[in-house]
Amino acid sequence: MTVPGLHELPPRVRADIVLGAPLRRGDSTVHFVKDPRTGWFYQLGGREFFLLSQLDGRQTRAEVETAYADRFGRRLGSAHWTALLDMFRRRQLLVEQTEAGAVVDDDVELVELRDRADQQRRSGRRRLWYARFPIVNPDRFLRWLAPRLGWWYSPWFVVPALVAAAVCVVLAVSRAGDLYAASRMNIGHPLAAVSFATTWLVIALHEVAHGLTCRRFGGAATELGVLWRFPLLTPYCKTDDVVLFARRRHRVYTAFAGVFVNLVALVPFTVGWLLSTPGSHAHALAGSLLLYGTLTVLLNLLPVLRLDGYFMLNHAVGMLDLRQETYRFWTALLRRRGLESFRGRDRPIHVLYGLTVILLAGTLSVAVLTAWYVNLSRWVNPPAAVTLLAAEAVGLTLLIRYLRRRRARLAAGQPEQAG
Repeated sequence: MTVPGLHELPPRVRADIVLGAPLRRGDSTVHFVKDPRTGWFYQLGGREFFLLSQLDGRQTRAEVETAYADRFGRRLGSAHWTALLDMFRRRQLLVEQTEAGAVVDDDVELVELRDRADQQRRSGRRRLWYARFPIVNPDRFLRWLAPRLGWWYSPWFVVPALVAAAVCVVLAVSRAGDLYAASRMNIGHPLAAVSFATTWLVIALHEVAHGLTCRRFGGAATELGVLWRFPLLTPYCKTDDVVLFARRRHRVYTAFAGVFVNLVALVPFTVGWLLSTPGSHAHALAGSLLLYGTLTVLLNLLPVLRLDGYFMLNHAVGMLDLRQETYRFWTALLRRRGLESFRGRDRPIHVLYGLTVILLAGTLSVAVLTAWYVNLSRWVNPPAAVTLLAAEAVGLTLLIRYLRRRRARLAAGQPEQAG
């Protein structure tokens, strides 16, 4: 491969390549780079990303190397330069420039990369405990809809809506017992189907809101479909472009958009509960929607689950995977080695998040075990109930370890993750 001379123009990055914002992982910085023509998302380290961002078609190799040396304190050797250019070429991120200033593009290679990305997406969609079933690409519709719903993002709508929703949440928590009792009235009644259908509609709108907000801030929502995540079957919307947004608040807004829909939906449910006649089926319907809608909001906001609250926090602190990094931090802290790989400003975040996870996960585990033990005790004697709980705990632990190892093996075998 011929390496450009110091005063020659090197290949330039393709004009349609999208360069993502910096994300922290330990003491390093990573960036996502998207190729919209193939659908691939590439993850680059800080040095590789900086070099790619400098290949703008105007700077000579000497100028790029000088900028690299100014940024990282060392010059880029010829072997390293050649290796990086070859890597970018294999991924079809560059276009070659001729002496006349024209560019050369390899459409055949791009088609092959697009086919590989499609094949990997299809192979990763369906497993026993996790599967995605795409139904439609909503991006064109959301591109049309986004400018027409600008009022939805206005502070004049958002602030009053959040205040009203907060009142609804407080009411639902304070009257949880009454709501639960009312919701049981419709068990076996035709209105139970209405409750289920309404819940599914709210969840679907929740996912559409993620896609709409991603579209508003310049991203794309490429899939809308149904997700099987054992034991739940729910709608989903694919918004991978969020990792490319330069502003953290845009990433946070995109993650929060779904919860915002759930919060707004609580307002009519509360009005229906307050205005309907106690003891009626309409009262029971509104009560069940308000109760389970509130539970959905609170669960989504818990930062210990990989739901909207976790991703909001992840985006807010600018990290690639806060949970994984916190796990690494606490492992290093307990072993008393390896802490130097974590930045000083990140350590308080990992301490607080780790303590929060321990507190919430411990509380939730005790509540679930207590409830399960009470129910088992009705069928078997207490020693047998304890034995069954212990066996289930061991089985669940082994399953989690297996899934984590399998996920790690898959990740190690697929360094170039497609979106």
